[in-house]
Amino acid sequence: MIHDLSESEKKCHCGKEMCKIGEEVSDQLDYVPAKLQVLEHIRYKYACRHCYENVQIASSGVNVISNGIASSGLISHTITSKFEDHIPFYRQSQMWGRVGIEIPDATLCNWNYKSSLLLEMLVDMLISDIISSNYACSDETPLNVLLSSNSTNYMWVHHSGSRLKRAVVFDYHETRKGECASGFLSGFAGIHQCDGYSGYDRLYKNNKILRAGCMDHARRKFFDVYKLSDKKPGFAKDILTEIKLLYKVEAEITKYSYPPDKILELRQKISKIVFKRLKDKLLNNKDAVPPQTTLGKAIYYMLNQWESLTLYLDHPHIRISNADAERIIKPFTIGRKNWLFNKTKSGAKASAVIYSIIETCKANNINSYQYLRYVLPLLKKSKADPDFKIDKSILPYNINTELLKL
Repeated sequence: MIHDLSESEKKCHCGKEMCKIGEEVSDQLDYVPAKLQVLEHIRYKYACRHCYENVQIASSGVNVISNGIASSGLISHTITSKFEDHIPFYRQSQMWGRVGIEIPDATLCNWNYKSSLLLEMLVDMLISDIISSNYACSDETPLNVLLSSNSTNYMWVHHSGSRLKRAVVFDYHETRKGECASGFLSGFAGIHQCDGYSGYDRLYKNNKILRAGCMDHARRKFFDVYKLSDKKPGFAKDILTEIKLLYKVEAEITKYSYPPDKILELRQKISKIVFKRLKDKLLNNKDAVPPQTTLGKAIYYMLNQWESLTLYLDHPHIRISNADAERIIKPFTIGRKNWLFNKTKSGAKASAVIYSIIETCKANNINSYQYLRYVLPLLKKSKADPDFKIDKSILPYNINTELLKL
């Protein structure tokens, strides 16, 4: 966009014509509304005019939804709009209506459900990678499913502890029973990190799995006491001060990306001493505080979880808390405030599959729209053609990102 002076403005007050001596360039962001385009597939036919027995027609390519009008690009946009941007289907339908396109929310729902059936192939691979790792984390959150016999259902999340090539899997169940977690992690051996929920206890009975606790949960209970006291100095404040020192060590480890031997050295040299002071303070005060009070619950929670809370001191690849799992499950809870519920159990399972792919993409800095747009046709082709095989090279943390560029 060129901005020039008028002819009269180019004349100097002395009467002479002014000369251009340069230019100034500035940038401005503009918004171009999204649009739909029709992809018209023309398939050429061929026939033999001699024998009249052979007619061939070119393939139209892979259609993610058989006999459907949606391309992989439109389906991927619908998926990311709901499961990453938290826009329910009925709102998406309204948004398309504003630009003159009628797509019922039931149609959008059907596209997502059929896509989830394809994406299940990837989720099976993600589960395999979590089970084969030596560090896994879990969390769970309530879910309302209208046609379930239980008033409250649950969405569980499990992920590989490593932040490199992290696999994330959401797992829907009608209950919060411990068998949901133990069933998912039945083949796992290593360190499992979670909060203090007793439902995870059965995981550790075979001695193949060690439990790592969550200091965030322990700290939160003392912080609640601190808030109730109007943040006045006292025992809760003292405990929080000690815990702050533990997090300070972890912040330094993260900031400087220390190697395992240096992490172990710092934790043993500093954090272990802090834990000793913490335990002395807790033991010296527990008998003077009724167990059912808010402070009593905080004290006994930390003491009961002591072994799991201190496990990370001897394992440099383990973190101090289960905050990663909570961060992963948070987008689901944000979306839940918008779409409120799943109608059916099959819909909840489909949501779990799609959230698994979206959150794995996010955990590995992969553009989820581009990823879905690329892999959905491949998954459809694999399902239709037994000779076309897919493997773990297609997972978000293994994919060649050059293939995802539009």
